Amino acid sequence: MLKVFLVEDEAIIREGFRDIIPWQQYGYVFAGEAADGEQALPLIRSTEPDVLITDIRMPFMDGLVLSRLVSRELPDTKIIIISGYDDFEYARQALRIGVEQYLLKPVTKAMLIRTLVEVKEKIESEREKKEFSGNLRLETQRQEIFPEPPQNRTQPENHSPGKEPDTRFSQAEQEKSDQEAPWKAQLAKEEQDLRSLDMAKLDSAALREFLQSGMPEEIRQFAADYVKSLRDAADSRLFCQYIMLNVRFLAIAYVEELGCTQTDLLDGLAVMEMTGRAVSRSELEEYIAGVLERVIRLREREAKNQHRGVISGALAFIGEHYAEESLSLKDVARFTNVSASYLSAVFSQEMGQTFVEYLTQKRMEKAKELLRRTDKRTAEIANETGYRDPHYFSFVFRKTQGCTPRDYRMGGKQG
Repeated sequence: MLKVFLVEDEAIIREGFRDIIPWQQYGYVFAGEAADGEQALPLIRSTEPDVLITDIRMPFMDGLVLSRLVSRELPDTKIIIISGYDDFEYARQALRIGVEQYLLKPVTKAMLIRTLVEVKEKIESEREKKEFSGNLRLETQRQEIFPEPPQNRTQPENHSPGKEPDTRFSQAEQEKSDQEAPWKAQLAKEEQDLRSLDMAKLDSAALREFLQSGMPEEIRQFAADYVKSLRDAADSRLFCQYIMLNVRFLAIAYVEELGCTQTDLLDGLAVMEMTGRAVSRSELEEYIAGVLERVIRLREREAKNQHRGVISGALAFIGEHYAEESLSLKDVARFTNVSASYLSAVFSQEMGQTFVEYLTQKRMEKAKELLRRTDKRTAEIANETGYRDPHYFSFVFRKTQGCTPRDYRMGGKQG
């Protein structure tokens, strides 16, 4: 069983993680917990956990300071950072310290379990390699102390007596080299990736521009082109983590500008399960596309809500001022704090008729009401519905209602 230690200042979250995860089922034993880094450090030193799960923002000693100290004193301990603080610089520092995973809240049970399983597999793999190396060293030392007796064999041609190579040692060395080569190559590559990370390749400007103006039908192609533009950097596990975090941070910042919350963006978003783990190019495309799809859906929803707010204000203003002959689209736009061209477009889209058509309809409805319920003269009714010229009022009434005001009053056109 692997020992896991949890550091989280919010008691509800800490106790939730502690109680909801079936630790033993996944090969872990819960070794302890603490509310901050200062309290946790002596406990970590005494328990020497295999895995440390810690938040970043905590009082007294934050998660980054704690992670640095643990990495220095217990280099074999794997660190998983869980944070709700969406700051890309924090993520960069955490990865440079050497944390194994950087997960952003809200972290689901499935996400944490998946991360724990991946970390456990990595620990077991590293231990197997160390065990192999240790056995090899013991075998080498044994052969040095108790050399194998010489074998009676025909010396190969041109080979001097006494120079026979130790074939068993050579084979063991070769096996060691074969086993460790991919592992060492990967470590070297990731270290080089981290040192030479070109942040310019993130191209945050292109992402922000697409968040603001991209269309739903363009998302998949944009994600594919974006990953393609990263070239070989997209093959780096660390760089992909940077990309995923950067996309997430930008998306959160943008939806918050729209008036939405992180929950609106992240709740139920399946691709969030990819965060913090190694992904292929196609998975990275899927992640980017998934986040963009949710953002654009929220953007369109908020745009509709904004349109409704503008229209609601416009209709209220028209209802109060329709009797003013000078009422214009510009007056309503000024009241709703938008441009006249924007209001004109939104009004037509939401109402299915132009501003002038709606205003005229509003005035005619009021005129018909006055004609039915009062004995006011046509000129008076015209004046009360925004027409100073009674002849023009009669012209508009007949054009829109199919009869004159007098005929309407006499019952010629009651509908």
